[in-house]
Amino acid sequence: MMIEVSVKSIAIDSITGSPIVLLADVNNPNDIYPIWIGVAEAEGIVVKQSGFVPPRPLTYDLFKNTTLISNSKKR
Repeated sequence: MMIEVSVKSIAIDSITGSPIVLLADVNNPNDIYPIWIGVAEAEGIVVKQSGFVPPRPLTYDLFKNTTLISNSKKR
């Protein structure tokens, strides 16, 4: 079963200092799914959420643009 989620926030693990992305179930926002991620990934999410447009595309933007150009679909 697939669950649609959205990024609720980025947190920091108090023990390891690792970033955690907190995903919320779109249909039940009280259901939170934490996923430990890397610093670069956390920075990319924060930049995107802040609305800041970097002077050149980030790696994630290049991947997104490539999939859009190739007419790939997400499931």
